[in-house]
Amino acid sequence: MLNKSLVVTHLTWKSSWHIAIALSVIVFINVNKENMKRSIFLFLLGIMLFVCQTKASTINDVSAVETEMINFFRSTLQRNYGSSDGKAVKLMMDALLHYKFHYIIDVDKEALKAINDKLYPDMFGSYFVETKEHPIDSLHTNWKRYDPYHIICGYEFKKQLNGETYYQKELSQATSPLLKEICNAYEATGSLPFTVVLGKFRANNHQCLDAFETDRNVQMLFAFFFWRYLCYCVNIDFMTGKDKTELYIESVP
Repeated sequence: MLNKSLVVTHLTWKSSWHIAIALSVIVFINVNKENMKRSIFLFLLGIMLFVCQTKASTINDVSAVETEMINFFRSTLQRNYGSSDGKAVKLMMDALLHYKFHYIIDVDKEALKAINDKLYPDMFGSYFVETKEHPIDSLHTNWKRYDPYHIICGYEFKKQLNGETYYQKELSQATSPLLKEICNAYEATGSLPFTVVLGKFRANNHQCLDAFETDRNVQMLFAFFFWRYLCYCVNIDFMTGKDKTELYIESVP
C-alpha cells in the first residue's frame, strides 16, 4: 500500500508546481502586457517624433528655398541696376511698363535652374501654386497668351486643409498692411490681380519698397511675384521649372 504521506507530498508538490506554472504564466502575461503597453507607447511616440521631424524638415526646406529665391532676386537686381533695394525694384517695374513688357533683364539662368531644381515639382505644386488647371506655362499655349501682361500673373495660390501652404501660412498671416490688402483682393477675385499688385508696388503703398529692405514677408512676396518674369527672361517654363529649349528638343521626333 502506498504511503499516504507520500501521496500527500506528491500531490502537494504537484499542486505547487501547477501553481508555480500558473503564477509564472500570469507574471509572463502581465510582463508582456506591460511590455506591450511600453512598446505601443514607444511606437506611438516614434510616429509622433517622425511626423514632427518630417514637418520640421519640410518647414526648414521651404524656408531655405525661399531664402534662396529672395537672395537670387536681390542679386539679379544688383546685377542689372547696381543695387538690390526698393529703388532697384521700382526701376525694373518702371522699365517693364515703359516698354510695355517687351523688356527682359540679365538673369543667371544656371543659378535660377539650380533653385528651380529644389522648388519643382513637389514644393511648387504642394506649397505655392495650384498646378492642376495649368499643367504648363500659359505662354506656351496660344497667341493670345503671348500678351506680355500675362507674364507675371495668371496662377492660383495653393490651399490645403492643413493650412500648410505659402498663401495660408505666410501671406495671409503676415502683419504687413500691404499683404493684407493683397489677400483681400485675392479672396475677392480668386486670382492675383496684376494691375492691383503692381500698382501697389509702384505706388510704394504702406512703404512696401522701403520694407523690402528688412521685411522678409515683403521680400518673399516680391520674389515670388516676379519669379515668373525671371523665368520668362531665360526661357524657363514657370509651371514646371524646365528649360523651354530642352522641352522643345525633347518633343521633336
